[in-house]
Amino acid sequence: MTEMSWQPIYDEKGASLGHRESIRDVTARREAEEALKRAEHEKATILDSLAEGVIHYDRELIILWANQAACNSAKMKREELIGKTCRDLCRQDRSACDDCPVAKALQTGQSQEAERRTHDGKVWFIQGSPIRNEHGVIIGAVEIALEFTHRGHIEQSMLKNEDNWPRLAETHDRFIK
Repeated sequence: MTEMSWQPIYDEKGASLGHRESIRDVTARREAEEALKRAEHEKATILDSLAEGVIHYDRELIILWANQAACNSAKMKREELIGKTCRDLCRQDRSACDDCPVAKALQTGQSQEAERRTHDGKVWFIQGSPIRNEHGVIIGAVEIALEFTHRGHIEQSMLKNEDNWPRLAETHDRFIK
């Protein structure tokens, strides 16, 4: 594949002297661009298939990318999320910013975890991990968030009924004998 260009050449009075042509083989560049597009599409397809929300932040906690689960959770399109901060998403629940695992991961350089309950009663497991460049410098963070509200309700219900467990075991033993 070739790319052609030409540029007019003028003398100091502005009269046309002709033109300069250049022809370049851009096959390798185009192939590399296509390979990059395929890799980006593959990455997005894989990450969009996850049930967990995945958000990529820069060092100032500005969203650079989010998968479909994160978009669905925020009830926003990807292009609406990009450029917002995590505080924008948690604006109704200021306590969500306290002890933020993503911010702590950026500060400590280590993965951090937290459980959060949002203003709408949902319970989330959140993990923040630093992203490092090839020199080991932290350049951002990734958040992985999984809603486990229903599991939390089941666990709470089981704990509330813990006093009934001996009676259930006794009843079970009677029917088995």
